[in-house]
This record gives sequence, C-alpha cells and structure tokens, in this order.
Amino acid sequence: MTILPSPLDTFPSWRAINGQGLFLGADVIGFDDEKNIDMMHHPFVPHQSFALDSYRIEPSLRLVMAKGRIVRDSPPLSQTAQYSRERLEMLPAEYKRFENPHVYKVGISSRLKDLKGRAGSLTQGVRSAS
Repeated sequence: MTILPSPLDTFPSWRAINGQGLFLGADVIGFDDEKNIDMMHHPFVPHQSFALDSYRIEPSLRLVMAKGRIVRDSPPLSQTAQYSRERLEMLPAEYKRFENPHVYKVGISSRLKDLKGRAGSLTQGVRSAS
C-alpha cells in the first residue's frame, strides 16, 4: 500500500466537467492551494496521465464546518434534493448502468505526484537497509 505524505488529515479533490456540462468520470486529488490543475496522473502507474486543460475544474467538496463550528447554513431539503438530481444528471450514463459500469477514476495532481515520488525515493534507502 502506498501512503501519500501530508501534514493534513485529508487532501482536497476536484471534479472535471467537459464542454457539454457532464462530469469527466474522474476526480483529482491535490493540495489545498492548487488552483490550476491541468494534468491528472494515475496514482500507481507512473507514466499514465490525462490532460485536463480543456475541462472546467471545480472543488468536489464544500466547507461546512471549521474548528467545530458551522461556517455555512444548511439549504432547505428541497434545494438539496434538486441539487442532487442535477448533479446525478451530469454523470454520464456509462457510470450509472448496473451491468458493466465504467469505473469512476481518481487521479493525483502533478504536484502531489512529485511529492509521492520524492517520498518514495527517500524510503528506498530505508527498505534496502533492512
């Protein structure tokens, strides 16, 4: 198992949306301060990547609590239901079918890939010494 080093408990993720307003079928994990993610890399296959420069990227999560306090009012249930229906419509049909559905992919940003590579290089000496 590969562990990605982080001073945080979690890494934020972004969702890619194509020109027709549909989800790409992949999320990208990166750093909180990354704003222009133009490449997604496979987390375990070093030379496999996908260009995102023609996609709109948006955060996949919204902050609702910070330091134990609510920082955003909850919308009415009807608004949440409508939002969920709209988002489900944005997911292409091949991901929603029950027989042979496409796998929803998760990749890492270039910066996170670099950090993962540096961390792996540091542990190589530790593994070979034991």
